Amino acid sequence: MESLIVVTAVLAAAGWLIYRLVAGRRTSRTGERGPGCSGCPMKEARGPGAPCAPPPPKKLVLLLLTGTLALAAPTIAWAADTVETWAPGATDVELYLGYEGLGTRREQHGVYADITLGYGIAHRLSAYLGLTLQGNGYLAEADPAVRLGVFSTILQGSLMDLDLMLEIGATGPGLSQLAVAPGTEINLDLSSPFGPIGAYLRAGLGFGGHRLGDLQYETRFALDLTPGVHWTPHEGHQLFAQYAGALQLASSEGPTRWEHAGVSVGYNVALTPHLELITQASVGPRHNEEPGVVGGVMLGFIASVPGS
Repeated sequence: MESLIVVTAVLAAAGWLIYRLVAGRRTSRTGERGPGCSGCPMKEARGPGAPCAPPPPKKLVLLLLTGTLALAAPTIAWAADTVETWAPGATDVELYLGYEGLGTRREQHGVYADITLGYGIAHRLSAYLGLTLQGNGYLAEADPAVRLGVFSTILQGSLMDLDLMLEIGATGPGLSQLAVAPGTEINLDLSSPFGPIGAYLRAGLGFGGHRLGDLQYETRFALDLTPGVHWTPHEGHQLFAQYAGALQLASSEGPTRWEHAGVSVGYNVALTPHLELITQASVGPRHNEEPGVVGGVMLGFIASVPGS
């Protein structure tokens, strides 16, 4: 009961913060970004009103919306991890801090902080609410993003798990861009002389609305795919490696195309039975038609509180 009260209070505080952010931005902005975003590679790639910084990574949120909220080049920051529901009544708090755009000009960098709150609704069924604050390398052009979702393990065995997810999110000035992303993850677990190993594949079909002009809109679609592998050399220690990419379907931005997000490696360690440290480094191609690669780093903490 105490855990539920704490979660309710934190969700209420997050909702109030989102309201204040949106209200403040509506008084200072129109639907178009100002000149300060002219150097941001994400503006050309994602269209008017898109955030300069890429969305953050996370363990819980599969980031099916990574390439969906803007439906353009997906960020390289997919968290290297698999999905697990929480026990009924259990609460989960996740905090992530990250820096993207290494290898580019400072105004093209992205800084973000993300907090995600989750709750175990029933056996193999969980829900979450997340809030993200992001800006460029000068800590300017700040944008909030909010998302909520549910996910469930519909098949669980000794060798294979199958999860289904649904996430809805909003981003952009005044949280004016809405996107929906159903998805799935299949995870295979095997034993080896060197410790448990496994492979997983996440897939999500995201679709979201974009404003093209006065009374002109379109819905864009993207299919995100993320294959990965993991290895547990010791209890409480896991190593991950994964690739992420997206099939962007034809829109006003261009024809159907495959866009590489990049590769990520991660090291996750259980500090205590209820606290986990998440670290990750990523590298991928630039998406502003310039040669070269871009890198990113992320640090996160996951705290879990068992149900009473």
